[in-house]
Order: sequence, then C-alpha cells, then structure tokens
Amino acid sequence: MGWKHQVATKAVSFEFLQRLKLEYAQLVFRIRCFSPGNLWKLLRLRKRADLRLNVGAGDQKVKGWSSIDLTSTNPNVRWDIRWGIPFKTSSVEAIHCEHFLEHLSYPHESDPFLKECRRVLKMGRG
Repeated sequence: MGWKHQVATKAVSFEFLQRLKLEYAQLVFRIRCFSPGNLWKLLRLRKRADLRLNVGAGDQKVKGWSSIDLTSTNPNVRWDIRWGIPFKTSSVEAIHCEHFLEHLSYPHESDPFLKECRRVLKMGRG
C-alpha cells in the first residue's frame, strides 16, 4: 500500500474512492466519444439507409448490425446512449438491445432511452 492510498483513505472512505475511480473511468470513455475517428464512424453510419443498431453490444459483432457502446473495446460507434441516440428521426430500421436496459436507472434513464428508440425508428416496419 503506497503513501497516496494511505493519505486518501484517511481523508475519505474506501467506498468514496471506489466511486471516484468509476466516475473517472466513465469520464475517460465519454471523452473517447469525441475522438476524430469515432466521430468519423458516426458520420458514416448516419449516411446508411439500412441502419440496424445493436445497443450496448459489448464486444459482440453481428453481421448486418452496427454496435453502439460506451465501454466496449471495439464498437462500430462509441457513444453514451444516455445522451440520446445520435441519429436522425425515422432513420433506423431496427434496434436490438440485450442485457442493456438493466444498466440504466429507472425511470430517469430508461424512459428517455425508450423514447429515443421510438424517435429514430422508421415507422411502418414490422
């Protein structure tokens, strides 16, 4: 145990330090959303007419689907979905999210996400 850890644990609780580490990690992931490469990928996806989104896909790639994830190592697009879905109204063919909704707080994050899904989905499909 280093001196920094000893000083920090005497000043604040261990739980606070753990939460601070998580917040820092989230910040790093969110900054990566605005990298030039990620923004370029996002612009390319916005031009697709047959866009199908796999939200919170992690590292799983499915043929024909574009993954959108914040913490994955290699998504098609890195994005914090709590900011909204970064596509135009009625521009997405389909949305798949498996084991994702439980990561959103109810109702403050889940309800806006579902409204965004409805907004971006093309009408009259299915």
